[in-house]
Amino acid sequence: MMGSAGSNPSTRIRRWAANAALIVVSFLSSLLALEIGVRFLDGKPIFSAENFVLRVLDQVHNPVGVHYDPRVGWVPAPNIKSSGFTTGEYGVRMPSKDIVPLQQGAILMVGDSFGAGSEVVDADTWPAQLERTLATQVINAAAGGYGLDQMVLRAEGLVPLLKPRVLLIQARLDYAILANQMSVSGGAPKPYFTVDEGELVLHNQPVPRAASRVREIGWASFLGHSYLLLYVMTRLNRLDAWLDPMRNKLVLSDEEALRVTCLLMRRIAKLRDEAHIRVALVIQYSGDDALEPKLSWEDDRARVLACAHQQGLEIADTLEVLRAVSGAGDLAAYQRLWVMHENNRIYGHMSAQGNRMIADFLAKYLFSHELSEAEKHQTR
Repeated sequence: MMGSAGSNPSTRIRRWAANAALIVVSFLSSLLALEIGVRFLDGKPIFSAENFVLRVLDQVHNPVGVHYDPRVGWVPAPNIKSSGFTTGEYGVRMPSKDIVPLQQGAILMVGDSFGAGSEVVDADTWPAQLERTLATQVINAAAGGYGLDQMVLRAEGLVPLLKPRVLLIQARLDYAILANQMSVSGGAPKPYFTVDEGELVLHNQPVPRAASRVREIGWASFLGHSYLLLYVMTRLNRLDAWLDPMRNKLVLSDEEALRVTCLLMRRIAKLRDEAHIRVALVIQYSGDDALEPKLSWEDDRARVLACAHQQGLEIADTLEVLRAVSGAGDLAAYQRLWVMHENNRIYGHMSAQGNRMIADFLAKYLFSHELSEAEKHQTR
């Protein structure tokens, strides 16, 4: 007897294939609908083919352009004139759209993206606002993604050239310590130190050039086009765990990085004494930090600041200034100090208003005499 049509193996395979195809199409359609939905909710272009992962990976560096540097890894490209972003000699950021000569006897600042002024225009960075307040040139030689190791090397290269009277080293200490562990940061090789018999030993000299972007991000070159995936990983607080293997390479332990950081304080003090200049550390924080009753990395912070005090370094710590605003109970007022992202879920860099607050704090805390002189000139 012939078997029924339903029991025919080829018929069953076709049914199974049709059902599987229907499931796959339904699943992909649901993902597409969710992709469109989260893009719409967060104001992202619906039909954009942007690689969102690549954008996040690139945030560690200057989005306008960087130059390879064999000593520090990367520096902002010199003489850029872009919309709201202008650099001059040595890649230092200008306080306006005009490229002006760098003066000797000025205030020199090296630091990370918070000092460089990521996400605001030239005039709204805190070095630019401090310059206007003090009526003296503040040279902004910060660069996105720098660890304290790179900041010190950058300062050692620029101080003999620019001969400043004051050196400010700006850092978010938690990131500065973490970056000291890395031989690769943000996908770009960088210098790093180890400790041998109590002395710093510099590695990656000259710094290797960065690998191609395709090799750097691997499979994320495809998945990175999904804003939904970035949205989910951010909401689960797993974004760093997902991206770090692609952009960072750790070569030191936490304890080794802390030892390096403390010895860098000694190196900073040596630069101060040899150049006969005033040096101050400007400590900044991420937006989430001031919302915590106690920093999760408080022990590391206390240890590093103790090392700085031991070397007689001046310290301008902005934490209490931020907490004065965050603790006032007006979250909206606090968030106005920051460039907010993802419907106010993510704190970016400081806004023009936030940078104004930092500049005012530094003017009063570090430069009260010069502030008084500037105010006298303004009233004449």
